[in-house]
Amino acid sequence: MYCELVLRPIQAFAVGQITLYFTTDRVTFELAVESAAYLAITTIAFALIRNTFLFLAMRMGIRAKSAMNLLVYRKIVRLSKSALNEV
Repeated sequence: MYCELVLRPIQAFAVGQITLYFTTDRVTFELAVESAAYLAITTIAFALIRNTFLFLAMRMGIRAKSAMNLLVYRKIVRLSKSALNEV
């Protein structure tokens, strides 16, 4: 959420400034370098934040899957032999 609301607009602004530097004379070299630095920093921050979130989400999914497997296994173990023969 934070990435999309803050980092993406900064990236768009930085790309715009870099594009203006190469197409017009309205942007100075220093501003273009500063915009390139902002672009690099926001790209790295976006990658770190997003990858961490996806890792945690996958870990939670694996834990939920393991818990469901354990519940099914315990239910099967508790079934009587006659119930197993019917299945």
